[in-house]
Amino acid sequence: MLPSRLAGMAFSKVVSPRLTDNFYGNVARVRFLKIPVQISAYFTSFMASGWAWGLAFVYLKNNLYSFPGLVIAVAFLLIAAFFDFLLSIFNSSQTKRIAAGNSAEATVKSLLRTSFRGKNCVIFNDALLAYSEEDKILTRQIDHILLTRHCGFVIETKYKSGLIVPSIDLPYWSVTQHGRVSEIKNPLIQAKGAARFIAKSTGVTLYPVVVFVGETSLSKGPANVTTLPDLVPYLFAMIDYHRSDMFDLPLAESTIKRLIKQGKHSTNNHLS
Repeated sequence: MLPSRLAGMAFSKVVSPRLTDNFYGNVARVRFLKIPVQISAYFTSFMASGWAWGLAFVYLKNNLYSFPGLVIAVAFLLIAAFFDFLLSIFNSSQTKRIAAGNSAEATVKSLLRTSFRGKNCVIFNDALLAYSEEDKILTRQIDHILLTRHCGFVIETKYKSGLIVPSIDLPYWSVTQHGRVSEIKNPLIQAKGAARFIAKSTGVTLYPVVVFVGETSLSKGPANVTTLPDLVPYLFAMIDYHRSDMFDLPLAESTIKRLIKQGKHSTNNHLS
């Protein structure tokens, strides 16, 4: 028990901060690259709009009643509108959230692969599971599944910054950032739902875990809600606690693997 906990503590002090720095480095690079990309996009949109208006004026001036000239002018105006539409997508908050979420999942994926290498574990990342029940196909997307010799975990990754007040049963959690209070849906409910889905479809019992990636601090709450630096120590502590339990790792792996749809949602690492 002690060696595993010491390994978890050492990892959280050495490797985990390094991965955290890499995550923020990626975010910083995205923000740095965003400036010239935005300038280029605005310039392209401006030029397209300018050419559209200019050509529209020329064609209307020389061919006031010419239908082809009007069609060409409208076509260039549509091109300008298309560039404006692309720019609005690039600047949308939803696009930024998706990019941050993907980066957070990649960080946790690297964290798990690094910390559990050589420990006879199985990791599924971005797993899309599907099984049939009463002529219905039920699906569930899960960020990470970690299987060890003693127990297994369903890990839900969230990117969020601020002071978060987690709760077991409340549907929403409060988030305070820069003096402003907002709410997020309870991700622990999502993680528990994923664990129930696996238990119902495979008979394999996994423990739900939520990890926050970002400039996050947690108020008092469930132990299975953690931040990135504390994720690995928590997982090692849980493995130590269940060290005497019987967990059929090969059976769990093969059973879950049968439910995973092939494609991009099937990244699997067998870390023996």
